[in-house]
Amino acid sequence: MLLQAGERVPDFVLPGRDGVPARFYGRAGGRPTALVLLGSEATAPASKALATAMATALAARTDVAGCWIASNASMLPAPSIVSTASAAWVDAAGTVATGLGAERDTVTVYVLDANLRVVAASTGAVSAESILALLADCLESQPAAVVAAQAPVLIVPRVVDEDACAQLVAQCRADATETGVEKYRSGESVDPVLKRRRDLTVTDAKQLRALTALVGRRLMPEVERAFAFRATRFEGFKIACYETDSGGFFAAHRDNLTVSTAHRVFGLSINLNDDFAGGELAFPEYGALRYRAPAGAAMVFSCALLHAVHPVVQGTRFVLLSFLYADAPAPLASF
Repeated sequence: MLLQAGERVPDFVLPGRDGVPARFYGRAGGRPTALVLLGSEATAPASKALATAMATALAARTDVAGCWIASNASMLPAPSIVSTASAAWVDAAGTVATGLGAERDTVTVYVLDANLRVVAASTGAVSAESILALLADCLESQPAAVVAAQAPVLIVPRVVDEDACAQLVAQCRADATETGVEKYRSGESVDPVLKRRRDLTVTDAKQLRALTALVGRRLMPEVERAFAFRATRFEGFKIACYETDSGGFFAAHRDNLTVSTAHRVFGLSINLNDDFAGGELAFPEYGALRYRAPAGAAMVFSCALLHAVHPVVQGTRFVLLSFLYADAPAPLASF
């Protein structure tokens, strides 16, 4: 089965054309990349032509890269046209290709973002031009910027699919109710001075399993890489909406200060739509920047950080919320 959009390509070790083993993560990352599995000898003429065309187009570029895996070194593009940003491996036994969901006698192409997560996948007759166009789209989605200060917030795109976002939005529109804020010992109470938001708790077992699988597959590996934290538990899921009519907002707060919330480690916020204005997250301890992820993307941040949701001034912001934590760790050995 092919990897899906939003999933990370796992690391692998294979020999290069010269027979010396090399890691994929040691050569790739930091730029949009086309990972092309060229198949077996049965696909050799077409796949060799595709590899050569791609390598030629990328030869002088360092902002995007090509990576090729073939069952035979003769199928790889000539070394003279492979850029320093690109790489090639030989998978004689086909074990890596199989692990990546590729069929041995079919060309398989994964276009990856700079974080080596799948943007698009295709098999069969694929042109070099279409691959290059997808790489160009990845570049446009990550404009260069200079940052002087920012909060430690992880933004991960393509966590929830468009159809799932639409379903969650429809549920929230129909059934969400006004919710309050957690007090230190007295539980939750409505306080319009601090928060205006309607919520719907996800209770359907099938939907919970689907959301847990998506987040587990597409987001948890990124949290572990970025924060060196392996989350093993979720605090359920809420679909929330911040509406213009009520001036939906959430004043600056922390998510782990009460008796019932002290277990929380990271907050998870996944925007479900784009057609609203305002509603950005802010982390005032780290400057005046406002944070807004595209629809389907997750923002993850420590529950210890002071944060706020700016008022929504147009439309309605729909968001899927949860909190991540882990089982109690074993005590550290004394020295």
